[in-house]
Formats: sequence, C-alpha cells, structure tokens
Amino acid sequence: MEIFADVLFVINFSMDFLALFLTGKILSMPVRGKRLAAASALGALCAVLRTAFPGNGGVRVVWALGIISVGAAMCLVAYNGRLFRTLPVFLAANLALGGLMSVLGRILRVAGFGYTGSGSASLFAFPAVVAGVVCVIYGRLRPRSTALRETDVSITIDGRTKTFHMLVDSGNLLTEPLSGKAVILVSPEKMADILPEPLKGLTVNNIPSLDSASARRIRLIPAKGIGNAELLIGLVPDRIMIDGYETDAVAATADSDFGGLDGIIPSSVVQ
Repeated sequence: MEIFADVLFVINFSMDFLALFLTGKILSMPVRGKRLAAASALGALCAVLRTAFPGNGGVRVVWALGIISVGAAMCLVAYNGRLFRTLPVFLAANLALGGLMSVLGRILRVAGFGYTGSGSASLFAFPAVVAGVVCVIYGRLRPRSTALRETDVSITIDGRTKTFHMLVDSGNLLTEPLSGKAVILVSPEKMADILPEPLKGLTVNNIPSLDSASARRIRLIPAKGIGNAELLIGLVPDRIMIDGYETDAVAATADSDFGGLDGIIPSSVVQ
C-alpha cells in the first residue's frame, strides 16, 4: 500500500498531541500549546523516518530503543523536565489511543469507510474522531474534577533563587491595587531564605525606615478574610518562573499552613 509522508506526519502529529495533552491533564500540569506542538512534530518526524527506513534485525532493535528515547525527548520538550513523572503516563496514553484507533479502524472498515488506496480521507478521519471523543469526555469530566493542582515556582530576589512547591488556586483573586498584577502568597518562613536583610521581619510600621532600593520593591495589598480585613506586605521579585516560563506577579507573605505546601499561586498566572 502506498503511504504518503505528509499524511503519515499529520496522523502521528495528531495522535502525539492528544497523548501529550492527556498526559498534562492526568498529571494536572500546565499544558502549553506551542511546546506540545513542537514535541508532537518531533514524534511525527520520527514516525516518518521509521517508515521510510524500516530496516530489519538489529536496525529494528535500534528503532525500538530510538522510539523510547524520542518519547522521552518529547516529554522534556512538552513539560520542561519531570521526565520520570510524564514518560510512563505519555506511553500509556499512546498505547490507549493506539488501541482506540484500531477499534475505530475496524468499525469504519466494516461500515465501508476503509482505506481504498484512492484517497486518504478515512486516515484523517481517525484522529479527528479520536480528538472529538477526547474533547467530549474531557469537557464533561472537567467541571466535576476536584483534584488539587500543584506546581513549582522559582522566585529570584537580589540574585538569590528558591523554588517553592505551591497550590494552584482558582479562588486566589488577590491583585496589587496599582498595577493589577496577580499576587502569589508565600509562607514567611520559606520566603525568609531569599529576602534581603532589610526586608526580613518587615511590618507596615517599618516601611518608612527602609532604604530607597528596598522601598521600591514594596507593595501593600488589602486582603479580606472571613470576618476580618488585613494589609499584606508584598514585594516585586527580580524574576518569577513557573514550569520554565517567566511571569509577572507580586509575591506576598501570609501566615498560613497552605495545606502543607509553601504557598498559593493564582490559576490565572499558571494557565
């Protein structure tokens, strides 16, 4: 049977994209479209090369090892690391989608829509049907999901960087009044490691005594709790990185156990 490279590329790209998308959703990790597209293109290119140069014997063993290596590279590209967490789920998702494709293929052939050699419409139909099924299922399940989502956030202040493990909270709607930037809440004890000396143990009453460089970082953030209101002290870090992406936000300290984590970050900043 004649196989067109462009058709093969599109089909494998679609399936890899779906598998990577499912991996991110299953693990509650941020899904970045551009990263998923780049990783899927890598996988699709590998599939085309494998079909063009199948080889035999030892070459096939090399291809088998190469496929796993490419899968690992795809996870690294799509999710910026976390290989041991993402690779098993990605491989499982690929196997599940492959099985679903086989079932759909049999159904379509029985119904008289199989590949005839004169066109490739049915080949394109497979990923389209799978994509539709995945989107419908995910759309129905997502509103009911109550799983907590966590992420790593790196904050840099005056050359000191620390990574915090935080809860992603859609209910954190705090913003800095002047700039409108989102506010990340961090445990004071965890934040103290990277704070310059003048900012450690800072209170509202101490702010007027700060030097000009330190004072420029400070932001006052009104916050409301249950039955009370308070004024949080926030600061503008040099850099905030979330899963390899830089974001613009204000970091504020708040006395809370944060469910055993280091802090809370708004979902609007992560997504």
